[in-house]
Amino acid sequence: MGTVLPQAYAELIKTMVKLGIVENEPIDVNGTPVSPREFTISYVLKQRRRLLDEAGLKEPVGCLRLVVSGTQEGEKITYAINLSSRGRGMGDATGIPAAMGAILMQRGKLRGTGALPPEACVDPLDVFALAREVLAPEKMAGLPVTIEKMTEEGRVFRVFSLMEAVEMARAQKGK
Repeated sequence: MGTVLPQAYAELIKTMVKLGIVENEPIDVNGTPVSPREFTISYVLKQRRRLLDEAGLKEPVGCLRLVVSGTQEGEKITYAINLSSRGRGMGDATGIPAAMGAILMQRGKLRGTGALPPEACVDPLDVFALAREVLAPEKMAGLPVTIEKMTEEGRVFRVFSLMEAVEMARAQKGK
């Protein structure tokens, strides 16, 4: 699940897509070829400041939450990975995984052919290994990433916080 805030901004983008004005093929507007996609991008960016002001926000905020459930040692367990970004909308939540997917593809780490969901073609351990390699905590300091574990009884435990990991790494360097 993911969204961009303010909600009116996300809805504007969805509406433009539903209207079909995201194609790249130019259309004739009074003798001038205009790309619907370029128009849509310009229009959305022009409306962004107004929509942010109306929502009382200084910048766009993106949020992504991935929830995975299963059984661990006979107990039902749920993990939630949360990523939010300020000022970049969903850029971090879409751009970073897409770039990592491209790197894994280039390295021959993806399996299968055609349009597949990540769980059908990506080994999660390859993703984590690549993340350790390219996403140094110092570079990711502005990204609030947390992993939570939820038990069947509804108890929630924070398993990981990138912000806390960055602070610990900085403290270790200072010693």
